[in-house]
Parts: sequence; structure tokens; C-alpha cells
Amino acid sequence: MTPEDIKQLRLDLGLAQKKPIVMTQAAFARYLRLRSAATVNRWERGRKVPLPATMNRLLRLRERTPRRVEIEEVTP
Repeated sequence: MTPEDIKQLRLDLGLAQKKPIVMTQAAFARYLRLRSAATVNRWERGRKVPLPATMNRLLRLRERTPRRVEIEEVTP
């Protein structure tokens, strides 16, 4: 999962809410139960990579994200 994929996942999760929002890095960090939004910022800039357990959570989230599913269904 690239830094761009992580950012897109964060944005897609915000859009998937009943009332769509722009999910901030801080909100995404809370959603993932991380200690700091700085962690998400480092991932999105490519300075750090998520730990294996967190990467697995991100991959599972990406699989369940509605917007991503819609994009994949439309793409040939």
C-alpha cells in the first residue's frame, strides 16, 4: 500500500459516512486507535510505513470501502 493509497483510503472512509465528511488525519488516527495524527502524516508522506498488523487493518479497510468497490466495479 503506497502513501497515496493510504491517503485515498482516509478520504474514501470519510465519504462513506452517512453524512459524508472530509476525514482529517487526526480523525483517521482516532479511527485506527493510533496515538497521534503525526503517524498518519508520516505514512502519507512516505516517511514511515505502518507496522505489519496495522497494514493488515488498512488492507482490510480498503477491501470494505464502498467508494473503492464502486471504482473497481466500473473499471474494466
